[in-house]
Amino acid sequence: MAQELSVFRWRIILPYLALVFVVLARELKLFTTTPSLDPNTTVKNEHAAVAVGGSVSSHPACSHFKTSSMSEMWQNIHGSIILNSTYIPDQPKGNTNTSREEDAIIYDKLMVWTQHLLEYYSPERMRRSIASRPPNPTILKVLTIIADYPTTNVPLKILVTGGSVTAGHWCVENPVGWDGGDGGAPFKECAWPSRLERHLRQLFFNDVNVPGVTVYNMAVGATSVDVATMILEYELLPDDVLSPDVVLLAHSPNDANMLSPDVLFYEHLNNAVQAAKRLRACDDDLPLVGLIDDTVGMSEISKMMETTARYYSIASWYQLMMLDYGNVVRHTLLRRYDENRTEPLMGSTFKVHMGMGFHIGMAWTVVFDFLSIMMEACFDYNEDEIIEPMSLKEWKEEAQLDNLQEEPLKRSPSKHFGGLYHESNPQSVNEEWQSNLNAKEEHCKSFDSSEPPQPVCTYAWMVNKLAGVMRPKDIDNAFSSVMKSSVGWEATGHFYKFPRLGYYAQEANASFVLEIPVTSPTLYFTVLSTESYGPNFIDSNLHIDVEIKRDAESTELDCNTTASYDVEGYHEIETSSHEPHKFRLPGGGANAGDIIFFNAVLTSGSYFKIAGLAFCKQ
Repeated sequence: MAQELSVFRWRIILPYLALVFVVLARELKLFTTTPSLDPNTTVKNEHAAVAVGGSVSSHPACSHFKTSSMSEMWQNIHGSIILNSTYIPDQPKGNTNTSREEDAIIYDKLMVWTQHLLEYYSPERMRRSIASRPPNPTILKVLTIIADYPTTNVPLKILVTGGSVTAGHWCVENPVGWDGGDGGAPFKECAWPSRLERHLRQLFFNDVNVPGVTVYNMAVGATSVDVATMILEYELLPDDVLSPDVVLLAHSPNDANMLSPDVLFYEHLNNAVQAAKRLRACDDDLPLVGLIDDTVGMSEISKMMETTARYYSIASWYQLMMLDYGNVVRHTLLRRYDENRTEPLMGSTFKVHMGMGFHIGMAWTVVFDFLSIMMEACFDYNEDEIIEPMSLKEWKEEAQLDNLQEEPLKRSPSKHFGGLYHESNPQSVNEEWQSNLNAKEEHCKSFDSSEPPQPVCTYAWMVNKLAGVMRPKDIDNAFSSVMKSSVGWEATGHFYKFPRLGYYAQEANASFVLEIPVTSPTLYFTVLSTESYGPNFIDSNLHIDVEIKRDAESTELDCNTTASYDVEGYHEIETSSHEPHKFRLPGGGANAGDIIFFNAVLTSGSYFKIAGLAFCKQ
């Protein structure tokens, strides 16, 4: 017993000894670090926390990278930077059955467990996650924004979309008894996107509070990647992130469960990637788009792996960044699988919503992958190379060349590459690519970045914290200017727990009527509704009648201004999901000055939920 206590004491003491070593090492300059930067400073950040030697790239944004070995860099930063910037709360919260002394012991165990996790995440393991990388010019633009922040005060903006896993449901679960007090609710600081922000700030600015990198987590439970398309296409985003530098799509658990592989591949992934690219239509490189495959806890392994294959194919087609987290932990989890056992690597039992260990490890893996592709781009850089993408005119001239040595060979305009469809062939791909490039050039001739962008939607809202809709009164406010009548419908629910927030019909024949003044060209409307296998959703059907009242000047549009649509609430998949149903408006759409009358009636069943509504031009 005495020997066991002695071992336990050492397991608690060792992390503190490691921290003391880090402090001494910094004083003796065994690690290359810099003081924290004031976000308002005008001094250039010439040496970042990731630096471990002399610069080896002539690109001005690459002064951070002083070694050609990612393993060497990780060895130099994993204790002094990565472990220190890993979010661990200052003290246990919500432990109701333990004393203060027991809480202190639990907290020490939490620190030891986190240190052991870091030992598992070796460069050799994390390197397996890099499935695809974007072009170097895109990566270098991202690095340039980071490098210029001390003088520009313009942060790198990373937008993350995803489902409940990415939102952080159940991320407080851990194997040492720490109780976050939030149960299964999303916990912002615990979820991996928030951890990613802390790591990148610490790495590049030596201070987690310097906002040189800002991560916006738009994840909402029960959403597949088609909801990401709705968010991006309709710009249902905070005003300060309408033009993100990086877009990470992390919907793989729901994509695997809710969508057939062909629908996912040929429709939803294509649409989401193209919507992300359009956020910065006149930038030839940004945003950097990444697919995050974070599915490791599904019981249907074949379905999970097929989704991974589809993600990789799309990432390869568009030259996107792709991270396959399963490739870091899958073999370990399956080797040690026991459905009733708490897996210390994940901090929970084997399930879709893994615990705190998953979120800590995901954040480390994303950081490792970003640093890896950044380092490679810096070492590949040659300032004498032509880095400008070719124009459509140069494209056509190049097509007439007989060899690669002749002018005007330039960089391929990869961002404007077209989609991948059932009927794709070399000729159709070439033609769509040229068409996209031509459309970009025509659009950007008259584009003035100083003018406010034209709104994409006449009217739009969806349940999302960052979009400002997270309470019933927010939905009521969204309807207040357009609602003419409502019978049997109510804004109710919770953003974090069941029943989830939405606009609910809870009686037969419930109805509501909207009168929407059109402020800009509007061609489509989308209803974001819940589909479920639950008994209250059986036979539920929302019938919609739309009528457009033309303004006197809308004479060029079709006079057929009425149409009807139906949206079902039940599906046989054993999960609940948010599904966007997009319809074309009658008569060629509506113009500014017209009025759209929207009449919705629950014609079958007695239960329905709407989580968003949009009337937009695309």
